[in-house]
Amino acid sequence: MTTEQLTETQRAFIAELESVRAEAQSDPDEAWLLFVNAGFSMDDARALHQRGLIYMSQQAGMPAARLKPARPHLIDGEFQSDKYPTTPRGKVPLSCKDKTAQDLLWIYAQRRRQVDAEFADDLEEALRIAGYERGAGPDDLTREVERRREAEAEIGRLRRLLLQFAEEAHRAMMIGAEAIDRSEGAPLDRQGGSPNG
Repeated sequence: MTTEQLTETQRAFIAELESVRAEAQSDPDEAWLLFVNAGFSMDDARALHQRGLIYMSQQAGMPAARLKPARPHLIDGEFQSDKYPTTPRGKVPLSCKDKTAQDLLWIYAQRRRQVDAEFADDLEEALRIAGYERGAGPDDLTREVERRREAEAEIGRLRRLLLQFAEEAHRAMMIGAEAIDRSEGAPLDRQGGSPNG
């Protein structure tokens, strides 16, 4: 939508936006909601709002770059990439070649493995081809995930040992109780020997 395409009603709303900002000193990042309340779609409201901000910044001699919505990547509550606009709304474009995303993609592959092992294998291979070496970078989260996995495995091993010990202690206690029950009815050797001679 260009400035020339603005209808008289839309220009009136832009004027209303300007007066609201001036009088109420409202947050310019939230003022686009005026357009939504007036019946415009979220996309049109954001476009009109941005155009209004640009127009007002030009009138005030301010650079338009300073006037950016607080959540420019949220449309109707869903993420929308401005760099990759063909990415469906609600999806986040990540590249296997992006060094800042590789460890996260590796972790995601591990989480998806139970649901789709083939997907996980292929994603791991794509990361390897793109040059990813697990645990190589200083901010690589896979090391932390591996440490957690190892700690959880150790906790599981300790729980199994504790359970095994508890079962053995219970068995020993039961054997001891049975021995006591049997010995209560048998006469004791007065010389400190065992019952029954």
